[in-house]
Amino acid sequence: MRFKPISKELVDALECAGFGLVPFGLESGSEKVLDLARKHITQEDAVNAIELFRHRNIRLAVFLIVGLYGETRETILETARFFQRLQKIKYFLHPDGVAILNVYPGTEIYEQSKQNYAFSAWF
Repeated sequence: MRFKPISKELVDALECAGFGLVPFGLESGSEKVLDLARKHITQEDAVNAIELFRHRNIRLAVFLIVGLYGETRETILETARFFQRLQKIKYFLHPDGVAILNVYPGTEIYEQSKQNYAFSAWF
């Protein structure tokens, strides 16, 4: 599920339909990395979405990726702090830990990697 658009009515419908788990792809808690990844969401969008599930019997899963374009030590720490903030609203699963970005030929991140990090010799 995406963090945006989401509404109370949608969450009501999910609960009525018997959903037991809703996964979200956050990828990063850094506004900078979210923008560079073209996620079209903000930290506030994620907070608002998690708030809608606060008192529901639906479990949440939130997925993160390390290594997206623009990632730095600081953005990783920002993500960790943001993740903790979200966990205080409603505890959620974090399946399989934090994923490490896989770069595949033909993707935008592949081309960015070749241009900016001189990985072209690897591919």
